[in-house]
Amino acid sequence: MKTYVKIPMLATLLAVAISSCNKEDKDEVIQQPVSQTVDASDPDAMSAALVISGAIRHQGELPTPTSMSTQNPKIKNGKGLQFSQEGGIVKLKFAFEPGADNHEYGGCFIQVRGAADYFKVKATNPSSAQAIAIELPKKLVGANFIIDFRAYDVNDVISEVSSSSVVLGSIHSSPSVLIPEPHLQEAYLEKRDSKKILNN
Repeated sequence: MKTYVKIPMLATLLAVAISSCNKEDKDEVIQQPVSQTVDASDPDAMSAALVISGAIRHQGELPTPTSMSTQNPKIKNGKGLQFSQEGGIVKLKFAFEPGADNHEYGGCFIQVRGAADYFKVKATNPSSAQAIAIELPKKLVGANFIIDFRAYDVNDVISEVSSSSVVLGSIHSSPSVLIPEPHLQEAYLEKRDSKKILNN
C-alpha cells in the first residue's frame, strides 16, 4: 500500500522539477539582448537607434524657425563634417549666438535627415558654447548620414537649421565615400589627403 502512495508523489515532484527548469530556461532566453544591425541609409531606423542623454523624442519634422528671422538666435561654428564609427559618439559642437532680445540658450532640436521624428534636448547650462553627445548604435552599416539641428532660446525663439554630415568608418577604408553635401567635398578631401601625407 505504501508503495502505491510513493509512486504518485515521486511523479508529481518530478513534474514540478521539470516545469521549473523549463521556466528558468525561458526566462534566460527572454532576458538575452537582441542585437540588430542598423542601416545608416534608413533615416527612421537610424533615428530609432540613436541615444541622446536627456532628450525627448517627438514625431514630425523639426520645428520651423521663428518668423522674425533677423532677430532669431544663430548657430555659429558648427562642425559640418564629422567622422565616426559603429558604437561611436558624434558631438554636435556649436556656439549659440543670442538674437536681438539677447536671451540665453534654451536647448536644441535634432533630427536625422529624412526621419519621421526628432529629438528635443533642453539646455543643461546657458553657456554659448554647446556640445551635445549622440551615441551611435553598436552594429551599423552604410557610408554616412546627415544630422539637422536648430537651437532655441529660453523664450522658444528658434534659429535657422544647421547640419552636420557624419561619415562612418575609417577615412582610409572608405576613400570613395560620397559626402551628401557638395560644399563638404573639399573639406573631406583636404582631411583625407593630410592624413595620407602624415602617414607617408
